[in-house]
Amino acid sequence: MIECPVCHDRVYNNLLREENPKCPNGHEIGRWVSCENEEKHVYLEYKVSECPYCGNKTQNLVPEGTAVKCLHVNVAGMACITRPFLWIKEGPPCFMNHVSKMKIVSA
Repeated sequence: MIECPVCHDRVYNNLLREENPKCPNGHEIGRWVSCENEEKHVYLEYKVSECPYCGNKTQNLVPEGTAVKCLHVNVAGMACITRPFLWIKEGPPCFMNHVSKMKIVSA
């Protein structure tokens, strides 16, 4: 679950499938971007100039239809087993409702 940085309301998953998602109250919560690290992390950028996972400062928009893989790891250390999803068309979130850590899948 993502929280709005302005009003702190929950942003439900169905509102995340936009390039620039907004909370239920209409506040912009950022834009979906990927970094240029080897792993190409996908994250919601809001007033931050670097990737929260690797610190890479270069950002690119994630084109609709791009294959994205969930990298969520649960408390038991097990990685998410869902197949990659098509950006905006099938997610975010992944098929198990994770939105924490994701990466672009190379063709």
